[in-house]
Amino acid sequence: MQQKTIIGAVIILAILVCGFAVWKLHAPSSDTLTIDTGSGNYGLFIDNLDSGYFSTTDANVKKIVQAYLTNQDTKTDSDKYGYSLVYYYTQDAFIVERLFSSTDRNSVSEFTMYDMKTGKAASDCFIYAHAGLYKDADLLLSASYKDNGVDMKQGACLYERGAPNFTFIDLTSKLATDETLFNDPAGQNLHANTKNVDAQKKTFVVDVYDTTKKDGDGNYAYKRSVAVSY
Repeated sequence: MQQKTIIGAVIILAILVCGFAVWKLHAPSSDTLTIDTGSGNYGLFIDNLDSGYFSTTDANVKKIVQAYLTNQDTKTDSDKYGYSLVYYYTQDAFIVERLFSSTDRNSVSEFTMYDMKTGKAASDCFIYAHAGLYKDADLLLSASYKDNGVDMKQGACLYERGAPNFTFIDLTSKLATDETLFNDPAGQNLHANTKNVDAQKKTFVVDVYDTTKKDGDGNYAYKRSVAVSY
């Protein structure tokens, strides 16, 4: 009887251990990744030549890629990591640069910010490289939109180095019913331009397009510009 009790206890303990192991495997990380702030590209926008793969010379980037960006179902390193490059990171967040092509690191589609602790998107605001991206040592900026399924807001998304998150500036109220920042109001075929950015004065200009007219390429015709302060 005692032997059966011991065997039963061992079986129950084994089941609990297996269950904990499975939960641990699928549970999100509860602690922020350990980032060495004294090395690598901490707090700096990263050159594409040092970011895509496990072969990166930045150990912090390597940790982020291993923790959040790999897709182990794919066969090659290029397929695993090539479409997602770490572009910036701090102890709290990292920015991923998405590519259209894993072999062309200049084919940027968008920038997205993620929480370093969970690996989940930290903002519903996206910076589109093909929507008038402006960037220098401290700023990323593009026309953008938010769509909750009920109404869509058009505006600009920006990120200043050192800020806690991407910022969305809603410009919907400044647009007439026949105006858009995009070719496609759903944002699938973006054609917008941010320009004349003055980081010191915190101003920029966004081009606006007329949905009732198209140019020779089938894009909405340019109509006017909207000045923005942030």
